[in-house]
Amino acid sequence: MKYVHTNLISKDWKALAGFYIQVFDCKMILPQRDLSGNWLDKATNVKNAHIKGAHLRLPGYGKKGPTLEIFQYDEQEDQANPIPNRLGFGHIAFEVADVAAVLDQALKLGGQAFGTITSKEVESVGTLTFVYLKDPEGNIIELQNWDRVIETVADTDVATVEKPEKKTTATPQDTTVMDSKKNDDDSPLDKRSYLNKLYNDLDDAKRSVDDAKDEIKRTKAEAQKQTSNLKTSSLEDIVETKDTIKTKGQLLEELKQEMNLEEKKIVIGKTAPEPTPPKQETKTIALNPKDNPAKLKVEIKIDQTIQTLDLRSVKLSQKATDLAAKLRAFTTVHHSKEHKELLLVWIGKQYKADLVPLLKQAHPDHTQEQNNAAWALVPRFVGSLEHFLGKCQEETEILKQAGLQQLDLTAADFIAAYQDLQIIVLAAQAEKADHIRLYYSK
Repeated sequence: MKYVHTNLISKDWKALAGFYIQVFDCKMILPQRDLSGNWLDKATNVKNAHIKGAHLRLPGYGKKGPTLEIFQYDEQEDQANPIPNRLGFGHIAFEVADVAAVLDQALKLGGQAFGTITSKEVESVGTLTFVYLKDPEGNIIELQNWDRVIETVADTDVATVEKPEKKTTATPQDTTVMDSKKNDDDSPLDKRSYLNKLYNDLDDAKRSVDDAKDEIKRTKAEAQKQTSNLKTSSLEDIVETKDTIKTKGQLLEELKQEMNLEEKKIVIGKTAPEPTPPKQETKTIALNPKDNPAKLKVEIKIDQTIQTLDLRSVKLSQKATDLAAKLRAFTTVHHSKEHKELLLVWIGKQYKADLVPLLKQAHPDHTQEQNNAAWALVPRFVGSLEHFLGKCQEETEILKQAGLQQLDLTAADFIAAYQDLQIIVLAAQAEKADHIRLYYSK
């Protein structure tokens, strides 16, 4: 058995999470949560429960330590102003190096003053300095710092301990122990206390090694994720965007459709073959999309119900017709005569980005099978665009070599187009859409 997390219900979970991240060096654990459904209603006993939020890894315990879970419900009940002596959960506490400095930082970032910094000497333990404050939403936090004393004999009253007789000779091992005692603030340590200290040091070293191993694993996993196209979507992300729990077979079927593998067998535990994008039009697109606007239709699927997203309610930096012409050009024009790959495919390989959702498109001239394969999972689309746009803005030199000049476009035009596409996909996510499909037509 182990302790897992503490939950805070927030009025604005993102703002509150930002406070704990900045003040207490908490780390957000992805993915963010967006939960709803009958299963959640039953577990929480809250009717029509809908939760958004995230887990923050608390400092001092490494990747396997407890977390602070900050959630926000659509409908929430107010509570009386928290006070320290009210029955139930009172506060959470952080041990810090400088109570005054952390308190000052917390107040600057929206925290609220509550108590006064106080020090108290605890016999045989040390001096405790602590203070209570409130976070931006009124939850009580304790800041504490211990100036600990070194115990002499375990389970023995300090006042009854007699000083050991001074030795005139010492073995090499005894000398090492004595030297170690001198280096520890000249406080005398008996053998049992010294052994306890060694055990504590060994435990600290083991934790440091474990933390280092975890960090290496995390770094390798992140590098692998960024250097290869994603073969499968996160089942957890799919489940969290649904209002009902799906069977494993339903999830696998969606993954097959997403990766255009309806007729190929997916072998669990092995790497699936790279999905082959549907054949693209190469002769119907004029090279200059600025002079050839196209129609853009965005369809979303919510609980298997297909709806059309109203683009008039979405604030884009350009006309939807101009955006459609550019996006179609990027997915139908080749990089150059020397490189026969599609322009977007070439760019994606340079950035090692997952662009499968961006390559999908529907068209009135396509077969029904091709248009069915154009549906993309919204969570994957959001993640793909976020990573891709980040790369484009960090390494614009690659865009300058992508052959955009043949379309009479610049790197800034390319980035602006996919930023507008990101706005569209985020609008679909706000509508709680599961899938999205883009129609481009002349």
